[in-house]
Amino acid sequence: MKAFQNIKALLNKDLSGEGVNNSRIILIRYISAILAVWYAIVGIFCLIMPFGGYAIEFFATAVGFGGVLYGSYRTDNNKQLLGVMSMIIVVSSFVITSAFGWRISFQNYLYVTLVLLWYDAEITNRIKAFLSLLTSAIVCVISLTTRFGITVLDPSSLEYHIITFINIAVFCYCLSLVAYFFCTQYIASEQKLMMYNQKLKHIADIDPLTQLMNRRSAMEEIHNISEKFATSNNSVSIAIGDIDFFKKVNDTYGHDCGDYVLQTVAGLFSSKMEGKGFVCRWGGEEFLFVFSSMNGDEAFVELNDLREDIEKFHFMFKSNEFRLTMTFGVDEFSNNVSVDEIIKAADEKLYMGKENGRNQVVF
Repeated sequence: MKAFQNIKALLNKDLSGEGVNNSRIILIRYISAILAVWYAIVGIFCLIMPFGGYAIEFFATAVGFGGVLYGSYRTDNNKQLLGVMSMIIVVSSFVITSAFGWRISFQNYLYVTLVLLWYDAEITNRIKAFLSLLTSAIVCVISLTTRFGITVLDPSSLEYHIITFINIAVFCYCLSLVAYFFCTQYIASEQKLMMYNQKLKHIADIDPLTQLMNRRSAMEEIHNISEKFATSNNSVSIAIGDIDFFKKVNDTYGHDCGDYVLQTVAGLFSSKMEGKGFVCRWGGEEFLFVFSSMNGDEAFVELNDLREDIEKFHFMFKSNEFRLTMTFGVDEFSNNVSVDEIIKAADEKLYMGKENGRNQVVF
């Protein structure tokens, strides 16, 4: 078991270097190692059995795959490695099948090369099509130069069945390795794309300073709520809040302090709105609140509690301690009034509160 783990670790050894496609090189290693061992075993079989004349072909092929394996630790050029391995498979398939017989299925390894080439994103479709036609031509030539169904082995012998079945098993395993490799590559790419799309959506939907919804994403959510409101009995209220004399904070303590205030109140808002609706940064120092299951009176109570929390909060920026207040305007959803009109009504009530002394909730 330890020996197997050591071999696996050796095959999976990464090449250092920026831009190196280690996964492709590792795939080439696995296929080269498996085929080198298998062709060497068949070569030994030929020496033991009365087919010694064919052993040189198998040993030469095994040495070729061994060379590819060795080269995979010396170069990061996976294209070159793939090209050499493909050439060895083509030549060995032609020579061995022509000499040893079609029924042993050594020509099947051509399809491993074909699949490897087709899934290489760096090779153009025109070259892939050419290589496919070339592979088809090679298979046709092999079939024409080999008596179909004939083999140097006795088809009724145990040796024939062992070699044939193991050869097919090795071929299927190599093909499965290629399929597994490209399948995992595809899944990894899909997952990376999904994560990237989620990141882009987060960037598009979230205000970078406060980490609250931005105005655009909030409007989408409000319209969704509005559609549900039309067919439900739930009450929905919208409020707009504004930090009183926020400009004075920026002028007195600097814009960094203003950012600190916005981030701090955003955190307080998020905690307050948990399970009640959502809050977004509407613009500047204005915030929009949506209470998804509250009428205006209930939202008024919640906002007044929040207003008192803000009023009592001690803001501390560097060595500066100060307090702030906020003014809110709130209005209820109605089937007879559009979303834009409700938001406008809440905004008008906010400014009524501003004109009447600030630090209050107007409903």
